[in-house]
Parts: sequence; structure tokens; C-alpha cells
Amino acid sequence: MAGTDPVRFTLLMAGIQLKAAMEYRWSFLSQILFMALNDLFLLFFWWAIFERFGSLGEWKMQDMLLLYAVGTSAFGLCVGLFGNVLHLARQISHGQLDAVLSMPPDPMLNLLVSGMNVAAYGDLLFGITLYAIVGDTSAFGWAIFGSVIVLGATVMLGFFLATQSLSFFIGSAEGLAELLSNALVTFSLYPPGIFSGWTRFVLYTAVPAGFMTHLPVELIRDFSLPGLLLLTVAATTSLLVGRVVFQAGLRRYESGSLMVARGL
Repeated sequence: MAGTDPVRFTLLMAGIQLKAAMEYRWSFLSQILFMALNDLFLLFFWWAIFERFGSLGEWKMQDMLLLYAVGTSAFGLCVGLFGNVLHLARQISHGQLDAVLSMPPDPMLNLLVSGMNVAAYGDLLFGITLYAIVGDTSAFGWAIFGSVIVLGATVMLGFFLATQSLSFFIGSAEGLAELLSNALVTFSLYPPGIFSGWTRFVLYTAVPAGFMTHLPVELIRDFSLPGLLLLTVAATTSLLVGRVVFQAGLRRYESGSLMVARGL
């Protein structure tokens, strides 16, 4: 049954929401087109910089194209499938989780898949199209690209889940969660050569943009099994941390709900 298989359940929910969104065809297409154009305009900014300076460290425009292909695809995959992850802080602080606490297969998964972000599919489409133009389109090249965007999306999902779950502990954390989420996305779309010292350390720890795009691009350019293993460990750790923080907060939320019910 879809209800007991998380992967099948996720794909089923995505299909249902995508079908519903496509009933309003013009709105659906316009959101996807607008997001793809937005990505293109941001890429034009980097094109102008590389035209002026030639390179940034060891990175050239070809590397930036790969960075955007990975970054936009990972974001589109993460937010397209689990769009509600960006709204958890508000729902937590407003006490809106009660309806899903007992729903199978998992309250966390139900929350994540309950709000698809249609525009994010524009990012995914843009990233895949860009890679088809500038990347290695052999079977091996596509396999590496597919692997790193799934792992990058997992890094992002775990980080978003952990930061949004801060509302369980500090009350309304919408502003903080949005700030940290924007930091991850922004830094992931900058070439790593402009970062050094403690900043580079932060990008592989507290705000793991390095694992979302920088390492994946290195694997596309020069694949290595140790690098893929490191990325896999980072993605698994990020998702595990996000889940642990969410579950710890959910126990506080359930306890608080019981206390309120008893008080009534």
C-alpha cells in the first residue's frame, strides 16, 4: 500500500498535486516559466562577471553553468516534492499540526508532502535543460548528475527541516528559518573560490552549501568514489539531524497539546 511505503507515498502525493495544479494550465505554466526565467537572469549576472574577469580562482563560466544546473535541479527536486518544508515554522508556531499527528505512514512525511511548490518544477526543468546543454550527456554522466542532485536535495531537505523545526523550541522562528534557508540557497550558487578560511568551514558544516552544490560539481568534473561516499554521508547526516530535531520538537508539541487539553 502507498500508505506504508514512504517513496511510493511521496510520488503518489506529488502526482496528485501536480495533476491538480495542471487543471489551471496557464497558472501552472506561467509559474514554471517565470522561475526558469528568474534562474536565467541570475546566470546572466555571472556571465557578465566572467566576461569581465575571465575566471574566479580556478572556476570559469563552464563551471558556473554546472553549478547552476546542480543547484537549481536540487532545489527544484527538494521543494517540488516537499514544498511544505518551507512553511513548517509557521504551522508549528500556529499550532496547526494536530490534524496530521496520527496520519500514516509518518507525521513528518505527511507534513512535507502536503504542499507542493509548483514554481520549483521550473527550477528543476531549468537545471536539467542546462546540464543537457553543457554537461556530459553520456549514460555515466547522467547517472552522476542524477545522483548528486538527489544527494544535494537531501542535504537541503535536512537543513530546511532542522531550521524550520526551531519553532518547536523558541516559538515563532519564521524569520530565522527564512534567513538560514536563504543563506543556504544563496551561498550554494556562488563559486567556492570566493570563500576561504572559516567561511569555507561554515559552508561545509553549519550552512552546508558546499555539500549541496560545490562538492557535486567537483564530482561531475572529476568523479571519485571517496567524494561520492563523502557526499552520501553528508546527505544522510543532514536528513538524520533534521529528523531528530523535528521528532524532539514534536514530542514537546504533543506534550503541550495534551496539557492544553487537560486544562480545558
